[in-house]
Amino acid sequence: MKQIFYSEKLNKNFDTEQECIDAEKAFDDAKAAENEKKALVSKQKKELSDKVVESDKKVDEAYKAYDIAREKAAAIVEKANKEAEEILREAARNVEKATEERMNHIQAFNKEFGPYMTSYAGDKAVDEYNKIIRRMRDVFGRHGFWLF
Repeated sequence: MKQIFYSEKLNKNFDTEQECIDAEKAFDDAKAAENEKKALVSKQKKELSDKVVESDKKVDEAYKAYDIAREKAAAIVEKANKEAEEILREAARNVEKATEERMNHIQAFNKEFGPYMTSYAGDKAVDEYNKIIRRMRDVFGRHGFWLF
């Protein structure tokens, strides 16, 4: 009768003891190599996940810095808008004052000599038309409706 060698590690039968020992050694070596590879992969995962966590912290800091910068920019824009509004308000007062003075002179002319009439041609006509359109846009455009 032939002797059979059984390996509990491999759950397998072998013809000779040497085959069984060699197979178990090969199995142990393969298992060790696999464990070593798993340990290396685990180490690499840990290193990369640490880098991701570190990057997350940097992103959070960058967002905080961005929020602060956005608040500063909003303050600058608000200040600039207030200054621009003051400049435009002063210019509008000057236009209103000059227009009122012109109207007073036209009324005086009308009382003395009858209706005052002016005709514009060329570039002067275009300029006068654009002034009227700009005034309409300033008055009605800011409220979101147009007359025409």
